[in-house]
Amino acid sequence: MRQIDEFTLAAISVVVKNAVLHRLSAIHAPLSFVQVGGNDGITEDPIHDFIVQYGWIGVIVEPVPSLFERLRQTYREMTGVQFEMCACSDSSGIVTFYHVNTENELGLQLSSFSSETIMRHADSIPNLKDLIVPIEVSVKRVSQIIDDATKDKIDAIFVDAEGHDDRVVRGIDLNRHRPQIIYIEHKHLSYKQVRCLDRHLFDAEYRPLRLYNDTLYYLGSGTVSNYCASFHPLSNACFARI
Repeated sequence: MRQIDEFTLAAISVVVKNAVLHRLSAIHAPLSFVQVGGNDGITEDPIHDFIVQYGWIGVIVEPVPSLFERLRQTYREMTGVQFEMCACSDSSGIVTFYHVNTENELGLQLSSFSSETIMRHADSIPNLKDLIVPIEVSVKRVSQIIDDATKDKIDAIFVDAEGHDDRVVRGIDLNRHRPQIIYIEHKHLSYKQVRCLDRHLFDAEYRPLRLYNDTLYYLGSGTVSNYCASFHPLSNACFARI
């Protein structure tokens, strides 16, 4: 059997993700969301076009001050979007957070609780170690973000936390907040972390739809469950490695 190249796998992932989000947007109008790790709202952002096209309402979280200001500018005309300058985890407090002080497009996407996670990109960014800057940031649980925004219903949660995604998800009180989908980046998680997160969410009735670098968890009794399940044959054929 011919092996599928990485470019094609990434493209398939985008098609599947977009199809689910279009369907979800049509059913839940306007869709209510939380995005953890908003960056500047444009660079490699998986939901920017949907926020603009469908007028999604929700909260975008970004802990790095310079990126936070760019993020606010990106959505300055979107009155339904709120912003929270903090990081997210499974507990709240103040922690040291790391970001890359650069105009390099890849570097702009890199911020993490772990400088070691950022250093995995050292082959792509010259002198990366010298560009990593520690900052003190506030940390909140996702459910706290939702409560602070006085939202009683969340349809979708998106997480891009550079290896911290599993702990961000554990900060969601799934007894109170039942989003239709939870979309994470599993790229920087270990096999064990992914499987533990699968079990955690399975107990809350969420099923994993594996994509190239991401996993889309959908509520088993939710409004797009059958639609998401229809992509499992494709997912199993392309992304069985996770």
